[in-house]
Amino acid sequence: MEEQHLNALKAISQSNRLKILQLIAENGEINALKILDFFNISQPTLSHHMKILSNAKLINTRIDGLWSYYSLNINTIEEIQSIFSKLTGTAVVADVKAAVKPESIVKKKSPKTKSIDIALL
Repeated sequence: MEEQHLNALKAISQSNRLKILQLIAENGEINALKILDFFNISQPTLSHHMKILSNAKLINTRIDGLWSYYSLNINTIEEIQSIFSKLTGTAVVADVKAAVKPESIVKKKSPKTKSIDIALL
């Protein structure tokens, strides 16, 4: 496991940072003021959390004038997801619709093979 992945896991081990990531995921892109509306924290505390998330490469920052807008860094999220998938023995397909057509998925059950379930994202 790379240092970047360890930093990402450390960053999301704090509950407010995990909640911030969930909020960003739900909104696609969100500015700091809107994030503050959801939390009972000060602006400097939010800046601290965002710096940790940014240093862990979990979020992207786009500055527009005086405002900072945040979005998820999908590449890092998928890398972390892949680590857990390897631990559980499940496959991760970033874009299932592009990789496999739903009607082409065939589940075979036999004592010698396992069935594979693919969830459409």
